[in-house]
Amino acid sequence: SFLGTASKENAVLLPLFMLLIEWIFFERATLERKARRKLRLLYSLILSPYVLGLLWLMSNPGLILDSYANREFTLTQRVLTEPRVLWYYLELLLVPRLSELGLFHDDIALSTNLVSPWTTLPASAALLAGIVFSIIHRKKYPVLGFAILWYVLGHSVESSVIGLEIAHEHRNYLPSIGPIMGLSHGLILFYSRFHNMAIPIALSVTLFLVLSISTYVRADTWRSEESIIESMARHHPVSSRSQFMMGELYTYRKHEPFKALLHYNQAYELAPRETGYLIRIAMSALSVHPRSVSPAGANGLDIPHMQTTVLPSPIVVNKSANNRMQLLLNPEFSRLITDRLRQRPLTQNTLHTMHGLSQCLAEKTEICQDIFPDIVEWYKAVLANSHLTHKARKESIIFLFEIGMTRKDYDLAIETARHGQTTDPSDLDYLLMEANVYILLNKLDTAEELIHSVTSSNISSNDDLSSNVDILTSEISARRKNADKNNNR
Repeated sequence: SFLGTASKENAVLLPLFMLLIEWIFFERATLERKARRKLRLLYSLILSPYVLGLLWLMSNPGLILDSYANREFTLTQRVLTEPRVLWYYLELLLVPRLSELGLFHDDIALSTNLVSPWTTLPASAALLAGIVFSIIHRKKYPVLGFAILWYVLGHSVESSVIGLEIAHEHRNYLPSIGPIMGLSHGLILFYSRFHNMAIPIALSVTLFLVLSISTYVRADTWRSEESIIESMARHHPVSSRSQFMMGELYTYRKHEPFKALLHYNQAYELAPRETGYLIRIAMSALSVHPRSVSPAGANGLDIPHMQTTVLPSPIVVNKSANNRMQLLLNPEFSRLITDRLRQRPLTQNTLHTMHGLSQCLAEKTEICQDIFPDIVEWYKAVLANSHLTHKARKESIIFLFEIGMTRKDYDLAIETARHGQTTDPSDLDYLLMEANVYILLNKLDTAEELIHSVTSSNISSNDDLSSNVDILTSEISARRKNADKNNNR
């Protein structure tokens, strides 16, 4: 269980699954008193870590609440929505409609209270009733009780209070064992009523053919990444992430920025809180036409209108001295992105989009080079965001530092490294980052002072830090030797 949990978190449920099987299917009345006492002791040993874990989580609620820092839903909304999601998983299992399948299910409406949407209360009540019925009548209907309790237990980690995404189909793989076993048992009982096996055989063949055809069609959809994305966008038109993926497909695979812009715009209309979509709209708008266009060509600029929210145009046209027109990012649009990156919770998609900009600069893409000051301001806004997690902050600092190093903007690199030292003085990596800049500037004494600050700390247990110190120290020695050789000539 411990090794499994290290690979997949819900493996922590393995001992509970074992207890569930024993509790439902094995009789204890015939056991001797000594054996029953040992069994109770075993139950206590297995359940104790779970009880202690729950008590620990209750005494440290920040561990759960922090997982919602960058989510567009609250803990209450997730808890209220998940009963509906569990019934949705069950529907996908029993009636696998291909139009409902997909990688993303962000088009599922959030439950804001027990009656909005109205299915929230019935879904929650039916789920609770099923659990109570299974516990009370587990001996009378053991297979049915097992099917329900296994299913609920299997979803108890990923469909409870932890701030994960609302729904993912792969979460149903292990829990589905319970309903499948219950359905199989029910079919066996149903077939046993027939004296003539023709009807059961016909029903089985029909079921087999339906599932086989569905599997074939689904496999054909998964023949390529492109077909998967197109299927998601077609069957989930109100899924912002599916529309975003379609925009990515047109950007990076089909190289059709105008069509990409249409899908990014649609994604933003569906999820206007997602700042990453605004960034992709800006980049696509700058890619729609060549970087330099004639005055006549400028009249043909056609940027999709933002329908749900009044936004400034993503681009402006600048007339250069040689009577040429150049597409530039609208300062008002750029400030809008900056303000949102500074103030709103940052989703993983937004952070991923921001980090893609650093890669764009590293590859010296013309568009990213042109809007370099905007990208720097956006990164600084991210670092000023109070909702940013520790991990995301360090990643963003490293990316902005690398941008400065790639552009040979050493003032930016030093400023970024010092920002890291201010926000997290205990992280010695930032001192080494600054030392690295001074080495490139040939300010070796200053670099050595920073490295000494690191080595004076206890870094013997940190192999990565020690290795970086050795690399920088060797570089300083090599530069000093080269300087001595040049002076002796």
